[in-house]
Amino acid sequence: MTETSTSRATLFMTNAATLLLVAGIAFGVFILGSALDGAIRGGHELAVHQEVSADEVTSLPSTVDRPRTVPVTVHIEDARPNQVLVAFGRDLVAVTLVVAILWQLRLLLRSVRDGDPFTGANVRRLRAIGLLLVLGAPVAALVMQACDQWLASTATTGGLGFVKLSFPSGGPVAGLGVFVLAEVFAHGARLRADVEGTV
Repeated sequence: MTETSTSRATLFMTNAATLLLVAGIAFGVFILGSALDGAIRGGHELAVHQEVSADEVTSLPSTVDRPRTVPVTVHIEDARPNQVLVAFGRDLVAVTLVVAILWQLRLLLRSVRDGDPFTGANVRRLRAIGLLLVLGAPVAALVMQACDQWLASTATTGGLGFVKLSFPSGGPVAGLGVFVLAEVFAHGARLRADVEGTV
């Protein structure tokens, strides 16, 4: 009973990872086509997410505590080709990171589905996912923030100032957890090799 439910859960997760991987690739193709269309034909509108200091917002009543920053969206109408291409690069960074992680995760789940999870290949896959989260996620986030800041600086904002880049910490923390899991899999692979060597 447990084996059947585990197999169903693993099959579901494998299919979900495959579906998300296909959706990620399709979204990458979509943003590429959209960027090329916007760069060639023009008339493309961009949305840039930024944060401004709460000191720039003067409409809050005195009874309301001011946050340090306020999220805003800057709209760029009829974007120039270089703006469209920078926005495409920003989105492509995120899509590439997600697709790379989903690819490794799908391969890992397939081996679990096949009943052979504790292998050197899976240890390498987990370490790759950990590396993507520890290094890739912060680099991708900083590149995306830099693209957004450049795009916002090219828009008409009436002299509104934006908050500088911040270092994201969620990816590295999750990546460390994946590295720990990779060591558990490595230990399982060594135990399996020892058992097979004694048979």
